[in-house]
Amino acid sequence: MNIKDECFRKLNYDKATGIFTWKHDGTNGVKAGHVAGSKVTNGYIMLSVKGKRLLAHRVAWLFIHGEFPFGNIDHINRNKSDNRALNLRPATYEQNAQNRQKNSKNTSGFKGVTWHKRDERWQAAITVKGKVLHLGYYKVLEDASKAYIEASKKYQTHSIYKEI
Repeated sequence: MNIKDECFRKLNYDKATGIFTWKHDGTNGVKAGHVAGSKVTNGYIMLSVKGKRLLAHRVAWLFIHGEFPFGNIDHINRNKSDNRALNLRPATYEQNAQNRQKNSKNTSGFKGVTWHKRDERWQAAITVKGKVLHLGYYKVLEDASKAYIEASKKYQTHSIYKEI
């Protein structure tokens, strides 16, 4: 039996909650009706079916559309463990990157904004199709952030700012 069929045979998926449960009792303490999978260090939910480790959002896509996704799946709300049907969408690598949180090394507190030491101003920039687009220098941090948000709405299809 292939992995796709095995997923349907062993798991239930609730589209509204994004939670998987086991259909039958199994080995290693698996009980019918119990939640399947566990959160791993990167925040995703991992399932184990027929000895194969599978990311729950990709299995959710299988349950929703009948096939495993070809490319990336984006969590719209950025919560990697939220596998509700309405929170998942197909994405290219670039689109998926558009919906990432600000870089952990970011010191401004705003995505796309950095301090430009030489000019002593806040610099706003955005990456579009692999190229950095300079959005200007600003005395006020919030103005630089607004410039980034507006550019994000204009150039990015999967930005969280599209919802605002």
